[in-house]
Amino acid sequence: MTTQPKAADKQRAEGRRLSAFLSRAGVSCRYSGNRLVARLLRKISTSLVGALVGWLLALVLSAAAQAAPFAYIPNITSNNVSVIDTASNTVIATVPVGLFPVGVAVTPNGAFVYVANVNGHSVSVIAAASNTVVATVQLGTLPNGGLAVTPDGAFVYVPLFGHQMAIIATATNTVVGSVTVGSRPSGVAVSPDGTFVYVANEISETVSVVATASNTVVATIPVGTAPEGVAVTPDGAFVYVANFFSHNITVIATANNTVVATVPVGLFPWNVAVTPNGAFVYVTNAADNTVSIIATASNTVVTTFPAGTKPMGVAFTPDGKFAYVVNADSDDVSVIATADNKLVTTVAVGNQPFAFGRFIVSAPTVLLPFGGFFQPVENPPKVNTVKAGRAVPVKFTLGGDHGLDIFAYGYPQSQQIQCASAVPIGATEIATVTAGNSGLQYDSEDGIYAYVWKTQEDWSGTCRQLNVRLTDGSNHTALFQFR
Repeated sequence: MTTQPKAADKQRAEGRRLSAFLSRAGVSCRYSGNRLVARLLRKISTSLVGALVGWLLALVLSAAAQAAPFAYIPNITSNNVSVIDTASNTVIATVPVGLFPVGVAVTPNGAFVYVANVNGHSVSVIAAASNTVVATVQLGTLPNGGLAVTPDGAFVYVPLFGHQMAIIATATNTVVGSVTVGSRPSGVAVSPDGTFVYVANEISETVSVVATASNTVVATIPVGTAPEGVAVTPDGAFVYVANFFSHNITVIATANNTVVATVPVGLFPWNVAVTPNGAFVYVTNAADNTVSIIATASNTVVTTFPAGTKPMGVAFTPDGKFAYVVNADSDDVSVIATADNKLVTTVAVGNQPFAFGRFIVSAPTVLLPFGGFFQPVENPPKVNTVKAGRAVPVKFTLGGDHGLDIFAYGYPQSQQIQCASAVPIGATEIATVTAGNSGLQYDSEDGIYAYVWKTQEDWSGTCRQLNVRLTDGSNHTALFQFR
């Protein structure tokens, strides 16, 4: 009688202190008398650890996405990339990459930058959080200029010297397929809904339209002479193509893939970019050191302003207030205020910058703080051994409740891989199937998301990679061997 109430009171007090701490940390829990401490300790070993890991990841990974956007400028003869903070218009980092970097594309979430190295026959993958190269994708031949990332961040399309366009899966940073297009493909752009890829073919003087569902050419459109840069309007209705030797821009209506206008511009137009509101198209004219502005409502040039020497790349900040024009022969970037098209400042970069592609992220997003997979699923590099046909509970944390609409469209998916090397076999990923009616669920008490993956019996003797892609574009994988 004398000790038990005091022990209980002490336990309750401790429970209340832990409960208050966890509440401040964002981990919800319910007080349940004398059993609270044990339950809280279990939470600390699961949800709190996951949340803490997630918060640490968020502090690092979301920094690039939450801050002012960065411009990534490949410098051809310096073999590096200058990183410009658009808030201060200063170079904050210089990242060594492969030989002769030309093409560049930033993933939609701003987390990674893909750089095509022409003489390096490769693509460098830069982590924006650390401004370091985290992967190098070997292509086996020369990339021929630009490259583009799909809106969901799942794939990168890279035109190659010849008639091919390589497809890189960002989940593994490996080449998973290719598409035969026209002769010497160069500039490339993806429709806002990710349905089509438009690639300009220099020698063929055409634009190939590739359906991403099948990665096959569904239309070929004649354009001007030596087409280079390609851009799609934000509504996906029109494609603008810069024709280098015919000194004009071809306008294609995507509804029927026909040419609806040809707009004369300056000498040797190289690249095009559409303002975020879709009202104007900026064209870099390499030979006369100017930028032409086309009004999309009339498809006429409404103004032309001077740039640096040999302007090549052009891109906008997400709010559309500034255009960044990359000048190859003056080794700098002109920052233009789009309100009056006046020069704000000039930023010195490396030698012969080109920046062929969308080198500023179009719409930065906050990354979801993924805390890793929980038991029974082991995180890579460990391989999970599972009996084929069994249901696998897939559990993870995101640092709190973000609702149930957290998976990217069509995900999670799985793909067969080689058991020894974990290299994907083919380019086909299949959507996962849930066991019974067990869709994605969130446990508010433990802060854990759970998804039950139903495997197939005929997977026995094979290995697969589970790919959980979230709406922020991030990829999270787990490896499985089926017995």
